[in-house]
Amino acid sequence: MQVWEKIFEVLKEKGMTQREFSRRTGIPPTTVSDWKGKKVNPNAEKIMAICHALEITPYELFGEEDDAMIIRKGSAEHDILMTWQALGQRDQDSLMEYMTKLKKRAE
Repeated sequence: MQVWEKIFEVLKEKGMTQREFSRRTGIPPTTVSDWKGKKVNPNAEKIMAICHALEITPYELFGEEDDAMIIRKGSAEHDILMTWQALGQRDQDSLMEYMTKLKKRAE
């Protein structure tokens, strides 16, 4: 499914008009109509505004796996991931073992 098709599918599911979508995104109504009429995808710089207006993630818009997630820079999760990537394999294995034990203890 093309991105423009997904946008119009979500609009229909949410009962949102193209005019309302245009108002929420700041994208001119003629541009939105062109996506459907000309069967073209929106420009990349509009993706986040589109996702925000439709209340979906970019992963949902692009049809990626549901288990994907966005990690924001500066968040604790981002710091953990950056630390993980800086470790060697042996330390990663040790950390995984430790986290598994913590998870079992929490259950």
